[in-house]
Amino acid sequence: MFTETWPSINWGIVDYQRHPKPGYLALQRAYQPVLPSIEPKAESWVQGETGHIGLWAINDHWRNYFHASLHWKIVQDDKTLSEGEQAINLMADSGQKVIELPITPRSNRTITVESDILSSGAKY
Repeated sequence: MFTETWPSINWGIVDYQRHPKPGYLALQRAYQPVLPSIEPKAESWVQGETGHIGLWAINDHWRNYFHASLHWKIVQDDKTLSEGEQAINLMADSGQKVIELPITPRSNRTITVESDILSSGAKY
């Protein structure tokens, strides 16, 4: 159900006047053609035990992005657990694992992972 057919509250992501609803914008971002992706290697994280997080770069465009870079920052309790960048050549219609990072949680609280792909001034 992409579009609502009358004024209502339902699962459509575009209202009956064809205006995008918040769900549309979330899907637009989730399905962007160039996408940094995060692969946690553990279902649960234990304080003091090292787990791993894989970082991927996805390119659904039919063009290459040479001299791009993947940037990341992993934070827990306002403390940086890992931060860095990796140069990549992002080939057309591809997905590639860029790096797998060992992460050791400092507590049982939430771990936040932020990542971006930069290419010639564009940020994804």
